[in-house]
Amino acid sequence: MKKEVSDALFDFFQEFLKPELDEIKEKQSQYDGRFLDMLGHFDGVYKKLENLEVEYHSIVAGMDRLEKTQDRQGEQLSAKLDSVADDLTAHLRDTEAHKGGYRAGEELEKRSMFQVQRLPAVARSAKDGSTGESRIEVWEQGSVGAWGISAISAEG
Repeated sequence: MKKEVSDALFDFFQEFLKPELDEIKEKQSQYDGRFLDMLGHFDGVYKKLENLEVEYHSIVAGMDRLEKTQDRQGEQLSAKLDSVADDLTAHLRDTEAHKGGYRAGEELEKRSMFQVQRLPAVARSAKDGSTGESRIEVWEQGSVGAWGISAISAEG
């Protein structure tokens, strides 16, 4: 009887269970291959995330350097603007203190411009009024910006 039961169980296994188990193993191997592919994709995703994290930290460090440079340049620019504002204020005070002197310089310049505009008439009168050599000199006086004309004639 033991032999018959064992033969019956073996036949049952061969007919019903073995094909089912073989099919399960085959599907499991297919799923294992897909699972390994998925794991490979996850490894790629994790690698890309790691690269992004490294790039993020590089960008943050670069932004910090840029902000420090911008702050330093802003402070330098602010100091320069303060210096220019101080110079402008001092110049305005100086201008107010010397207003009369500047007016005198403007009058001298106006008279000099009148003389320069009359240059052709002076030149004619210098040549017409002498028998010798005539010479006209135009001169400029330093930082005031005044101009002058001299007509010199030499009798021969």
